[in-house]
Parts: sequence; C-alpha cells; structure tokens
Amino acid sequence: MANWENFEDNIEKIENFENEISKCEEKLEIVNQRINNIETAITRLSDDTEVANSLEKNKEEANEEKNRISEEKTELEESLKEMNEELDELEEQNIESQSTIRGLETLGEEVSEALNIIDERKEMINEQKTRINDFLSRLNAIH
Repeated sequence: MANWENFEDNIEKIENFENEISKCEEKLEIVNQRINNIETAITRLSDDTEVANSLEKNKEEANEEKNRISEEKTELEESLKEMNEELDELEEQNIESQSTIRGLETLGEEVSEALNIIDERKEMINEQKTRINDFLSRLNAIH
C-alpha cells in the first residue's frame, strides 16, 4: 500500500528512470546499427557465401543483445506502471482526506492549511503521473 512517507523516495526513483531510459535508448540504437551493418555486409557478400555465413554468428549475438535490452525495457515499463498504481492509491487517499476535511469545513472548522496540503499533494501526483506517462511513451517508441 502506498503511503505519503515514501512519496519523496518515489519522486527520486522516477527521476532515476530518465537515466535508465536514456541508457536503454542508446544501447538499442547501437545494437540496431550493429545489426544493420552486419546485414548490409552479408548482403554485399552474397557471392562469397562462406564469408557471409561466418557473419551469421555476429548477427545472432547482436540479436541476443537486442533481446536483453528489450527485457530491460520491459522491466522499466513494469516498474513505471507499478509506480503509477501507487500514485493512483495516493490519489484515492488524497480524495478521501479532502472529503473528510470538507465535512469539517461545513461544520465551521478552519481547515485551509489541510486543504492547501491536499492541493499540493494533488499537484505533485499529477506532475509525477505526467512524467511516468512521458517515460512510458518514450519506452513504447523504442524498437
């Protein structure tokens, strides 16, 4: 269950995703270029099948590396989705808190400070959800 005490840790984790996604994008770009170069060489060497066939192992290794990177990407996506679910839980808690505070407000209690905290939390949640969705979009664009 999500709680507000861990919210700052989650923000830090979300910020770390920027680096992880950039690394994933970079590694995938490199391995895709490697695969492309190998395939081009194999095509150019089509008349020399012995040499062309010797490059197949290199191509297999590059494809295995691409699969490993794809697994990293999937793990990042799953982690981001879990964090989004935690933010959903915090959002629900915040809505419940707001409802309770509004009830006190109708009874004449001074609750402006509590409402400000709730509003700040709502804004932080929305900011982090936007970042997570941006990261998920970036990951979905990686091929």
